[in-house]
Amino acid sequence: KCSLCGISRDEADEFELYVEKWQITGSRFTDGIFWNMNPLGFSDFRDKNSEEKLLRIDAARQKIITPLMLLEENVKEAKTVKEHSMALVNFLLSLRAEEHLQKMADDFDLQFGNKKGDGLRKIFKTVCDILDSLCEILGDIEVTREVFSSLLKISFTETDIGQIPTFTEQVIAASADTARIPGKKHIYIIGANASVFPASSADDSYFSDNDKRTLSDLGLTMNIDSEIKSARELYIFQRALSFAKKSISILYHTSDSDFKSTAKSEAVTRITELTDNIITPVKISEIPFCKRAYSPYYVLEHNITLDDDINTYDEALIEAGYKDFIEIRKQNITNSHLKLKSDTIKSLYGASVKMSQSKLDKFLKCPMSYFCTYNLKLSSNEKAEFDTRSIGNFIHSILENFFGELKKRGKRIGDISEEEKQALVLKTAEDFTSTCFEGIPSTSARLKDTISKLSRAANPIVDSLCRELKDCKYEPVFFELEIDKNAAGNPEASVFKTSDGREVYLSGKIDRVDTYKKDDDVYVRVIDYKSGNKVFSPSDIESGENMQMFLYLKSIVETKNSDFKKKIGAEGEGKMIPAGVIYVKTSMSDTQVNREDKNLINSEIDKKNRVRLGMLLDDYESINAMNPSFIPIKFNSKGEPDAYSKSKLYTDNGWKNINDTIEKSVTSICEKMFSGDIEAAPINKKSASGNVCKWCDFKPICRNASRFKKS
Repeated sequence: KCSLCGISRDEADEFELYVEKWQITGSRFTDGIFWNMNPLGFSDFRDKNSEEKLLRIDAARQKIITPLMLLEENVKEAKTVKEHSMALVNFLLSLRAEEHLQKMADDFDLQFGNKKGDGLRKIFKTVCDILDSLCEILGDIEVTREVFSSLLKISFTETDIGQIPTFTEQVIAASADTARIPGKKHIYIIGANASVFPASSADDSYFSDNDKRTLSDLGLTMNIDSEIKSARELYIFQRALSFAKKSISILYHTSDSDFKSTAKSEAVTRITELTDNIITPVKISEIPFCKRAYSPYYVLEHNITLDDDINTYDEALIEAGYKDFIEIRKQNITNSHLKLKSDTIKSLYGASVKMSQSKLDKFLKCPMSYFCTYNLKLSSNEKAEFDTRSIGNFIHSILENFFGELKKRGKRIGDISEEEKQALVLKTAEDFTSTCFEGIPSTSARLKDTISKLSRAANPIVDSLCRELKDCKYEPVFFELEIDKNAAGNPEASVFKTSDGREVYLSGKIDRVDTYKKDDDVYVRVIDYKSGNKVFSPSDIESGENMQMFLYLKSIVETKNSDFKKKIGAEGEGKMIPAGVIYVKTSMSDTQVNREDKNLINSEIDKKNRVRLGMLLDDYESINAMNPSFIPIKFNSKGEPDAYSKSKLYTDNGWKNINDTIEKSVTSICEKMFSGDIEAAPINKKSASGNVCKWCDFKPICRNASRFKKS
């Protein structure tokens, strides 16, 4: 990261993020095996950018690791101080450290003024002088690596590089067991928690202290280590207290980084008891502000708690030269109505803009979140784990490959046995995992067990779909069908025009397309697998949500692509009819039953897997061709759709209204987006996981502080 190893800061960051994502340690750095794990984590999706990124990461790895491996090899052979010194000098020369330091010094001169980089220029010569001195005094003496390292530390500690600024006050940080700082005005003892300081003195040997005393009385002398350790820890704590000349602050925390409760040290309790409760612990927030306002920045940060005293502190801040900070603080700190400049908008959005439902949803939820994600391309670096998203991809892959394989073999659902079905599910699971785990030398037993469980858990989902399609006239014909502006042989994406003349087209992939041929006409329904808590309501379309599948269906039935029409069977005078949009729940959450009964368990699993959401064309021929147990419509005793289901049906005219509504929603959202709106204005509607701000990655940089307090 300091640029001395010959890689740029961007290369270092990319390398580090990849290492963190895949938690690479130890010999994985030096075994020479190319890192081929997916930069996106556990995903079967890879593109050209992924391959290029892997090549850049490997190049950075070689630049970093190769000199270090050479250093290790030379150090193994080094015996004397001189040989160790030569190994270190050769390492620095292989890095071209002197050249890099010179460049850094020149940059400092340009940025901060002439001769500001002199300290950097002296570093390499200083290191060489220290090594020369060690060789001159101890050159032929044999030492271990550890001893040589200690000699270097001592030499560097006693060497001044550059000038230390003058000061009137200073803070010295030191470990309590090695500190030599008597007579200081004030001492802070940090981390006085139980088993931390004083540290736990538990003995991990087989015999307890009482056992050791008994054995000692019988003539077998044994050291009672825990008593010695305990006495030593208490001595270190008491010694740290003795350094103070005027006052002491003892600090401990009540919870750790995982928010688990922690206890204060026994020493804190004893101090309270020894002083007859005169000295007792107090929360920092309960200390009067005037006694903890040690710096102007602390006052500015906590001004919201000052109330009536704020004017007094403002006067002190102005006197200290912080008037500008006070003026900024008084302003509204949201970015309300903030917009991008026209030049920036032009550079971000051209005359033709590729859009997706996820982008529209992100902008709807919060324009600033969209700006950070898609324009600035900011993201959090999560560890590569087989999480909920990976499980969703896993199920998608199994369903796609399972039905795709059946189609290849020319078999219908009713033609395969239970054994064939389970074998096919297992094969598709293995194919998916082999792609996801590409580049990983070996997977953990826990991960293998997870994959095995997921494969077994996928069976009820496959069973449910098989039961549906067995008694259904609709047949799956396309899987992962791509919809794009120029997708060869596929339907063209729907195109919308905004008021400023831009063309917007929505691209993506359809999980499954089913068709039912009646005479020359072809009824088409699109299927979307949803492993999360998908909730659909017909009213979503008006607000701009959940439009994607309707747009895909529109693209299919309105396509002009003759090749695709031929593939789907709509040739000649036949037309394609929009039969509906169906969301299939593929959640793998546990199913609970009151008693252990196989029939009851299967019944509950089947009930959960029958759930369907979406909308259908109000057409008797089409609905009658579907399995009535697996559609989003419920029927009353007369065989008619019940009152609630009527909102999930659309007529030919209703289909036109849906398309008109979608066009208005898409153009409205995009026109706001293309106007440069990046306001931090999250929608009030809550998602399945709660308020949209709750899990936002951009909380640390969002200026809409008031909304976060409410959430």
